[in-house]
Amino acid sequence: MNIKKCLTVFIFVLLSVSIFLPGVASSKEIFDDPGREEHELRLKIDGSGIVNYDPDAEDINELEEEWIFTYRNGTEIILFAEPRENWEFVEWRGDKEGKERNITFHIEEDIEITAVFENDVIEPESTPGFKSPSIIIAVMISITIFEKLRTLKIRE
Repeated sequence: MNIKKCLTVFIFVLLSVSIFLPGVASSKEIFDDPGREEHELRLKIDGSGIVNYDPDAEDINELEEEWIFTYRNGTEIILFAEPRENWEFVEWRGDKEGKERNITFHIEEDIEITAVFENDVIEPESTPGFKSPSIIIAVMISITIFEKLRTLKIRE
């Protein structure tokens, strides 16, 4: 077979496949690994703490108030919340929830989760009396003036 005939047969077969089999999946769909499907894990932190994760993600995007991790479908993910000093871990909120500091799940869809931390410093109870320095100064000046006037009356 000469080259011209081979090229003609190849073009004919290619056109026949594209005309007669329009519903056939694309080569990307045929050869793509079904386990390669990827999902996003969107992690937010409410309060002051850090979240350790395992395993490393295939891709990580750090935004202003959240991190976006990309994982393969079915990957087992472990998140561990660590509060900063004077803070305590409260809970996980979102698509996965829990009260334990660590949470484990398999990612099979996009997930949003927030680690919630609260300040554990006990605020002192408010004490009765004046709080503003300007009021305290004004009271002290008034007392001083009153004492001066009283001593002047005693001398008279």
